[in-house]
Amino acid sequence: MTLVVGMPASLSGQFQAQGRQALAGILAWERDANAETPNAFRVLHHDDASDASTVREATRRLIVDDQVDILIGPYSSVLTSAAAQVAEAHGKLLWNQGGASDDVYRQGYRQIVGILTPASRYLTGLLPLVRQTDPSATPIALVRASTGEFPKAVCSGVAGTAEGLGFRTVLDLEFAASIGDFIDVNGRIRAAQPDVVVMVGRVRNDVALARILAESGVRAGAVVAVAAGIQAFQDDLGS
Repeated sequence: MTLVVGMPASLSGQFQAQGRQALAGILAWERDANAETPNAFRVLHHDDASDASTVREATRRLIVDDQVDILIGPYSSVLTSAAAQVAEAHGKLLWNQGGASDDVYRQGYRQIVGILTPASRYLTGLLPLVRQTDPSATPIALVRASTGEFPKAVCSGVAGTAEGLGFRTVLDLEFAASIGDFIDVNGRIRAAQPDVVVMVGRVRNDVALARILAESGVRAGAVVAVAAGIQAFQDDLGS
């Protein structure tokens, strides 16, 4: 018996870098699992175009038309919430691999299981680590996109651990996710002279801001970007 695993994947649109990487991971798992037990799993995926309406239809198609045995969620909290609505309506369990916002779990859905650390706890280990390596570090800068709950939740989690460890937030700055020029943002970070910089935006935001911080010589001891785990981040900036 072959178990069919279905996943809406962002192969186009604003989340395609993350969506393609997530799909590559699922397909790698499929190859490994089938190498051990031939034909144990088959992965089906439909492009959700990084769009909530499209992900609803892709999820419905996987459940109703494809009749998948295991349903994996898409990337992003917005798309995961949309997929969860459909899964809930059909009584199908959704394995959430890409929606980390705490709000995903505040909607009352009973057909969703999360395998991610919630966004509010993403970086709770950051400041304790910094404190171990630099006992004198104090000022921190939180720089985030204004769109969505995820950036706010990540930065709130960092801020929540700061005071108890002797850190002080000297800059709490939002920027439009559509921004193309980070010169002003960089200037405000430099003026704040933080020991720690946390940036949470879309991949292109984090790449652009990381580049300008490096080029302008910001001397923070720790610069953290949530997007650093995406292959496109390293491909663009190098090591």
